[in-house]
Amino acid sequence: MRREPGVAATDCWRAQPRRARAADFARSWALTRGNGWRLFAFFFLLLVAYVVVMIVVSIVLGTIFSLLGEQVAQFGDALVISLLNAGWGVLMLAALAAVHDQLAGLSPAKLNETFE
Repeated sequence: MRREPGVAATDCWRAQPRRARAADFARSWALTRGNGWRLFAFFFLLLVAYVVVMIVVSIVLGTIFSLLGEQVAQFGDALVISLLNAGWGVLMLAALAAVHDQLAGLSPAKLNETFE
């Protein structure tokens, strides 16, 4: 049986009872209450920084690749954009995890209980 990529990522969330999912959303709202604009500004500035880095890197490396020929330029541009997008995904996941950690305020001892 073939699965859709996004479906596999949400299977464990969908396996929870509806009450548990509602509790997850309620906890998320409670954690972010009063910090909405700060979170928006943080992630917006992160996006702006990413766009600036992507433009600068694309221009610099695009110029270098274009000197090596049309096919090299196309391949190089695709490679650079793919790597930058992969980096963006990692950066966003790390930022979301750090924001959650700060908002949840879990102590290291409490966090260790989760894994024991």
